[in-house]
Formats: sequence, structure tokens, C-alpha cells
Amino acid sequence: MATEGAVAFPTFLEATRSSLEVVDILLGPFTDPLSRTWWPGLLLTLLVMLVYALRTGVSVPERLRAVLGHASTHLDLQLLVARQLTRALAGGAGVSLAYAIATRGVLWADHTVGRPDPLEWSTPAITALYTVTLFIAWDASRFVLHTLMHRVPALWAFHQ
Repeated sequence: MATEGAVAFPTFLEATRSSLEVVDILLGPFTDPLSRTWWPGLLLTLLVMLVYALRTGVSVPERLRAVLGHASTHLDLQLLVARQLTRALAGGAGVSLAYAIATRGVLWADHTVGRPDPLEWSTPAITALYTVTLFIAWDASRFVLHTLMHRVPALWAFHQ
């Protein structure tokens, strides 16, 4: 019989579902077709390596050991797992924070500048303008970040 204020432990089904969600998050880069680590792409890379090995006489097991044992591969795997866990832990917080910042920004702009009159543009025109603006802002931010990675020594150490 449960007492008031007692801690409720998850049922087996809830714990299993939660564990499966963590596994799904960790495997996300391998199951997402938009990811560079999507499993068919990795399989194709392995196939190309096997064809190359057969044509050149390179030992596949030795080459795999060399690649998988390299410090760069270990770092890549650590970064992959860390990124996925960070997304899992902070994903909801990031969306909430972005929503709060956007909402506060619009309210501040409405209060400071005034609420703009609605545009007389068609929905496709607004969508096209929004898409182009978003693409340019995204591309510009990537360019600035990449430039900074080459100019700031601390960022260069991470980038190279």
C-alpha cells in the first residue's frame, strides 16, 4: 500500500520505453537519412573499401584495425555519443529557450517600434522571402563561424 508522499517508481513498461528512447537517440545518426553516418552510406563506404582492397591487395583486417584503432576515430565516436546525449538532455530546454527568446523579442519589438501593418503579399511570396532570408542568415552564420575557427587559435585547435 503506497503512502502519501512516497516516491513512485516507473513500471517495467515505462522504464523499457525510456531505455528504448535513449537507444533511439544514440542510434539517430545511423538511422537518419540526412546524416553523414546513415547506415546505408556506411555500408556503401565499406563496399568501396572492399573493392579497393581486392584490386590493390591491401589486407582488409589490417586496414580496419588501423582505422578503428586510430585516435581520430576514437575522438569521432566520443563526439558523436556526446552530441547525441547532449541533444537528448538539452533538446527540450533548447526549444523552450528559443521560443521564449523569440516571443520576448517580438513583444519587445512591438512595444518599441509598434506593431507593423499586415503585409498584402501572397502566402507563397512570404514563404519564399522567409526561406531566402533564413538560408542567407544560416549560410552567413556558418561562414562567420568557419572564418573565426581559422583566425582564433583556440577555435583552430578544435577545428583542425
